[in-house]
Amino acid sequence: MRSTFNGLNTMVRGILANQLSLDTVGHNITNASTAGYSRQSVNLAATMPQMQGSIYGDVAVGTGVDTMSIERARNIYADKQFRAETSTEKYYETMQLNYDKIEAIFNDSDGNGIQNAVQNFWKSWIDLEANASTSSNRVTTIEQGKILSDTIQTATKQLQSQIEAAYEDLAVRVDKLNDITSQIVHLNKQIIVQETTGATANDLRDQRDLLCDELSEYVDITVSENSIGSYSIVSNGVTLVNNVDKLDLNYSRGKSNTQYGVMEYTITVDRTGIVFTPSNGILKADLDTIEENKDYIDGLANMAAFLMDTMNRQHRAGYGMKDEHGLNFFGNLGIKYTYVNDDFGGYLEMKTMTTVTTEISSALTNTSSNQTITQTYVTTCDLYGNPTNDPELYQIRGVQIIEALEVNGIYFDTDGDSKVAARLYGDESDSVLGDTAGFRNAILIGNLFNMTQEYVEENSYLTDVNGNKVYLLKTDEYGNYFDIKTYTTNFAGATYTTYSATRAIGSVSFNNYYISLMSRLGINAEAVDIKMETQQDVMTQLNNWRSSEMGVDWNEELTNMIKFQKGFGACARMLSAMDEILDRLVNNTGVVGR
Repeated sequence: MRSTFNGLNTMVRGILANQLSLDTVGHNITNASTAGYSRQSVNLAATMPQMQGSIYGDVAVGTGVDTMSIERARNIYADKQFRAETSTEKYYETMQLNYDKIEAIFNDSDGNGIQNAVQNFWKSWIDLEANASTSSNRVTTIEQGKILSDTIQTATKQLQSQIEAAYEDLAVRVDKLNDITSQIVHLNKQIIVQETTGATANDLRDQRDLLCDELSEYVDITVSENSIGSYSIVSNGVTLVNNVDKLDLNYSRGKSNTQYGVMEYTITVDRTGIVFTPSNGILKADLDTIEENKDYIDGLANMAAFLMDTMNRQHRAGYGMKDEHGLNFFGNLGIKYTYVNDDFGGYLEMKTMTTVTTEISSALTNTSSNQTITQTYVTTCDLYGNPTNDPELYQIRGVQIIEALEVNGIYFDTDGDSKVAARLYGDESDSVLGDTAGFRNAILIGNLFNMTQEYVEENSYLTDVNGNKVYLLKTDEYGNYFDIKTYTTNFAGATYTTYSATRAIGSVSFNNYYISLMSRLGINAEAVDIKMETQQDVMTQLNNWRSSEMGVDWNEELTNMIKFQKGFGACARMLSAMDEILDRLVNNTGVVGR
């Protein structure tokens, strides 16, 4: 037989269930703007019924409601998609920022960029061919050469600064990543303790998932949960978090990279020492931007190498106003710079000519008196012309080439402008050159900036002041020679051998090389912009998807509030009604005859 007070217990359960549901609605509303919060709901279930006899047999009489759990609304698949796409979004965002900085460095719209400097330098040689007798024209050529070298060097320093800034950002981000994984491990421990009693640590889980979302900005991660509710996190094969243990990433200083003039750093895994290579996210973008900036330094180095090798060769073939000959325009006067292409981006090889006079005994030559033989040796040297056999000294790369790109100081001395080699041997010249004199070397140097490399044409050569043959590259359609081939001689000066000179910029013209470099920059920057826009659309869809699952809807919560409020009131009224019935039963029944 059912107890008289069973109805009261049923209503009490109803009041408690509705009160808990109202509390949960209030928790949702107050956390509607909390980052990473997941909407919670009370999971209710009917209690076990009580059996009571009837004329047709036993009947099951309901005894009310009980709270089974408080659950959070979360879609694991949506979380995985969100974290994967977040890594991609942050990658493009970081790359986009770097491209914006590179474009600012190479901005030619204000007339102060490299392209403008190249054009002015080229024009100064063209003007010099037309009127080289005026000192101001030669001075203009020297000054424009200095502006060009300064502009290239300034752009290089800015790229170096970006590389250094990227390494500094990388150090900060590695520390931040380690801090995030430490917090996740701490939350793993708290969740395990709290859930040992069977409860679900919803708010702690939200905090942990929010940290996982933040971690996915830095690297691509895979999150898995074990049977006790603890997370394990793997990134590109490295287990960063394993339940209540973790591996830190170390940011260690590497060696100095002389090719780019920066200190390099590496990311390694704690305890193992292996190099960590992120596959996505901000860390990968930082490493990729560093390589991207290095590529543009290589491009500027190739331009500088062209000026130090190809243009200097053309300038050495010419003559100044007082028959100065064999002088470099850029770099050290006594060094021959030759570009050599290799698997590491190419380098300039530096050589100097050393003349040695040897006295030979008459006994060896069967003559009546001793003789002297003067021999010229080509010796590798360092930046200052000192002979050396050390490849690290006579081979310069990257930033080293750019730093060596300086107009030689001799041209800034008194009457130094007269040494600019504007004419070739055989051009009309007097003690005082007139405007009608031919200055073909100036036009040949000017043509270097707009002409592409051609094959050598047999028997196409000029003759220098000593009568030696100087072989030239094939002429253009207007009959202009625009690149002199390097040649070697034996000690007697009788044999000449020509070989194809490798140009640092390849077969394209100097102008076109820079234009193609900037075109590549524009195309890559635009491609990243497009990918970023597409990725933002993807993220918008994912955010909407996750919000529909875990977000707090005010209309829904207010509706639930009214529902549970009414339920609470109805249960209270029912409890009052039952209380009145029992009061009548207990206090007013069986009083007849007292």
